[in-house]
Amino acid sequence: MPGFDASTDDLSTPLNPSLQILSNPYLDSKNLPNELSPLRNVRNGIAPAISFNGKADTSTPILIAYDYQRSMVDLGSYCEVVAYEGQKHGFFDYRLNDVAYFHKTVGDMLLFLDKQGYLTK
Repeated sequence: MPGFDASTDDLSTPLNPSLQILSNPYLDSKNLPNELSPLRNVRNGIAPAISFNGKADTSTPILIAYDYQRSMVDLGSYCEVVAYEGQKHGFFDYRLNDVAYFHKTVGDMLLFLDKQGYLTK
């Protein structure tokens, strides 16, 4: 984010992602400055996104993920929200939970990458 670089950051490397793969992303908060809020910084040309969210996540409420999706779609970009019923923040961490959600999330990510043309058969 412009204005938040450390003096040691290499600013010669452009930070312009071609895709967003968001895992329980922290998209917005009343306590977050506007400049650091992904939701409040959606702009034309933003990279397509997929967001993995638990419907029971209180850190990143699912409604905020849908707000992010709506903001992107309104500007003509692609955003897919994959919502998992009854799951909380970090539900697909294979070290902490049932590995089934880890495998499901990785599978959904691979489908997204394929749909976006990033995988070859």
